[in-house]
Amino acid sequence: MKGDSPKYSMKEDQQKYEAYIEPIIELVAFAKRPSMYVGAEEMDLILAFIRGIELSTKFKLRFSDDLSNYIFEKYGDNREMQALKEHLNYHTLKEQISIICKSNDKTEVQNFSIEAIEFLVMISDQKLDGLFRSKLKSDLIMYLLQNSNSEDLPFSSSFRSSPEDTIYRFFKEWPGKGMPSDQFELLKSIKKINLVRNSKWHNHKEGDIDDKSELRLKSNELLELLSADDSW
Repeated sequence: MKGDSPKYSMKEDQQKYEAYIEPIIELVAFAKRPSMYVGAEEMDLILAFIRGIELSTKFKLRFSDDLSNYIFEKYGDNREMQALKEHLNYHTLKEQISIICKSNDKTEVQNFSIEAIEFLVMISDQKLDGLFRSKLKSDLIMYLLQNSNSEDLPFSSSFRSSPEDTIYRFFKEWPGKGMPSDQFELLKSIKKINLVRNSKWHNHKEGDIDDKSELRLKSNELLELLSADDSW
């Protein structure tokens, strides 16, 4: 069994992948940690969740079929895998994952995650010009602008998690095209600042101020770099 990624022609019709433009971030989040969405480590629940996603797009998105076709091409020399083409059905993707499991010690859900992320990297970076990181960049700029305009106020009774911290995790775990290293390090420093702020909130006394001066400084530095960099 070969595990090499299939080669795709850049001349393929990109219209096939337009349905991935809107949900790409959500699809990546689901593919990385599917059990968080379905509540258990079961492929049947994953298939049902995917069908729900597809139904919500009126089947403009065909994630299950597209991923299945990707796997067929990737494992083109595996006879057991190719035999599945004779009886394609709702469970074909599950059957493909089961065959892949025979070649390693990973669970079905782990192998699904690996194949799905690899497929989404191909969609994002080969077909849609770095779509995933471009969408994250747009979101990050919006949150950094909010940081830049934030005020130092007394700590409130709750402390919201910082959305730019989630973007940091996305970039850290994404195996495709990512942020330039200098920008990523600044984002990492912002995450550390937010971690310290969260710790201060846990231990704050009434009237203590949430000092965001360092957060504003680093956010402005990163905004300047992002604004000057049109390479992604």
